[in-house]
Amino acid sequence: MPELVSTIIPTYNRAALLVRALDSVAAQAYRPIEVVIIDDGSTDNTVETVASRRPYLAARGIDVIFHQQQNQKAPKARNVGMKLARGSLFAFLDSDDLWLPDFLETVVRLLDEHPECGMGFSGILGIDDNDVVFAERRMYLDRGRAFFKVAHDRSRPFVVTAAGRTVTALGTEFDVRVGPGEFEVTLVQGKVRVEQPRLFLPPAHTAELKAGYRIEARNDRDWVVKPADVARDTGWVQGRLTFVDQPLAEVAAEMNRYSDNKIVMTAAAVGRQPVVALLKPGDLDSFVKMVRNYNLGRVTQTEDSIEVSPLTPQG
Repeated sequence: MPELVSTIIPTYNRAALLVRALDSVAAQAYRPIEVVIIDDGSTDNTVETVASRRPYLAARGIDVIFHQQQNQKAPKARNVGMKLARGSLFAFLDSDDLWLPDFLETVVRLLDEHPECGMGFSGILGIDDNDVVFAERRMYLDRGRAFFKVAHDRSRPFVVTAAGRTVTALGTEFDVRVGPGEFEVTLVQGKVRVEQPRLFLPPAHTAELKAGYRIEARNDRDWVVKPADVARDTGWVQGRLTFVDQPLAEVAAEMNRYSDNKIVMTAAAVGRQPVVALLKPGDLDSFVKMVRNYNLGRVTQTEDSIEVSPLTPQG
């Protein structure tokens, strides 16, 4: 039996827009759905608007939970919505946004196909006042890592903005990684253009990638394009991290991306040791076992960290 999806909508003085948001929920191909609306202190006709849309939603098999509170801003309103929700899946929709009819059906299917994932997200389409879709599909990656599989649509390029740079694709598969002082793109299929845009000026840097290549940018000046080990660079998508002669400190830094408990090197010499390993993201027990089996250091575990120190005390 399909899982109940709770659509959580925080709203504040957006009655007219809320109607359209609710209609986009009603138009979903997926069922079952419930709607949890959190009125965050509105002073317009939000109450009357919700009451008027209840019969329309009920006729389409959608229950409505409506909660009013003093204004506490959207994050707290979403938290209240999660507490009131009855579904096993939560879907967040702002009251000034719309869903395409296959949105929920697609996300639920992808979560079923990838049980290792705890959440799903999508890109967005911008529309003007006349509902005309803007030409670009755009996504922003502030930090971390993401793999994109982009449907071919030459009329609407897909643009990822990350670390002050843009990656533009027409129809392709690519990996983007952003961290302190690092920016990397690995191209699996197709073709992408990477740029560092400047306001009112031509891009400071431009590079085009072919499939099987990657670009590394450690600062604004040094961009390096080189052949990529695609299987290794994108292995995290399938739940594997491959390390070949990489310093233990780099292995620890990569593992730290996927865990709240952090690995700490207490001495630089420990972190410089080269490692060959195949690990699962977030599997710190395997990391600890590797360090101990190969005598790479002494491991001390606490509630929130794993310390790796030299086997012999340093004088």
